Amino acid sequence: ILEYNRKNKFHFVIDDSNNNLAYTRPSIRKFLKETPSKNVSEIKSEFKNIKKYSNSYKSMINEILIKRVSKIDIDFIEIDFKSLTSIDSLISEKIIKKIFIFFNGYEASLRSSKIQTCINEFNKSNFKLYNLRSMYIKKVNNSLIFEKKGN
Repeated sequence: ILEYNRKNKFHFVIDDSNNNLAYTRPSIRKFLKETPSKNVSEIKSEFKNIKKYSNSYKSMINEILIKRVSKIDIDFIEIDFKSLTSIDSLISEKIIKKIFIFFNGYEASLRSSKIQTCINEFNKSNFKLYNLRSMYIKKVNNSLIFEKKGN
């Protein structure tokens, strides 16, 4: 593509983030490029299994979320602090994404790394408030209160 653009004198821009391994997509590209084709086939097979069971997984995350909600309103969701912080951080991440989508109607560009940073903040003894894009998460007594900014 680059050669074609040069040959035909098309102006183009190279996005440096495509080579920045701090981002997921270039990291995966590099990993797959360095992985033997036999292993890539196995990886594809595993992704097919993940896709096959994804609805069950989503249902499981929904059930875990529902069991942890103590109060819910259009403006806020309250979850017991220990019940969220005692589970695996990847499951907590999925729950926080679901709450974000509840308030915003879309996932936007809510990155996994930002949510994991937020989860790490929960474990600090002085945690009180975290701003996660368009949502506030605050600790009140033994609860985490999630609310959309502006409420």
